[in-house]
Amino acid sequence: MIDDSLRANLPTEKRILVDEIYKILAFNNKDPETYTISFWSEYFNISPATVRNVVNYMAYPVCDDKTKKVVHILYFKDTELQAQTNLLEDLDRQTYLGYLETDYYERM
Repeated sequence: MIDDSLRANLPTEKRILVDEIYKILAFNNKDPETYTISFWSEYFNISPATVRNVVNYMAYPVCDDKTKKVVHILYFKDTELQAQTNLLEDLDRQTYLGYLETDYYERM
């Protein structure tokens, strides 16, 4: 999916530089549907869980050049996790217990 030429300037595999955090947050805030955990995981060649652990705790304030006041804060918008959460909204106790019972019998 990601062209090898885009990886040319990365320091090594499985690393995210501090400078890259701003890029991740900026691109994600512009288009959260494209620049997802999966995209960055593939780009940096790091597992999705590791990328999620890094970006979920990062934020970057954007300040006004004249007043030096914070205009807004960039944070990672995890659209993949949000989509999974939406799937679970309709799940009730009986449905879940039925799933566990079926799963148990399939494995036995």
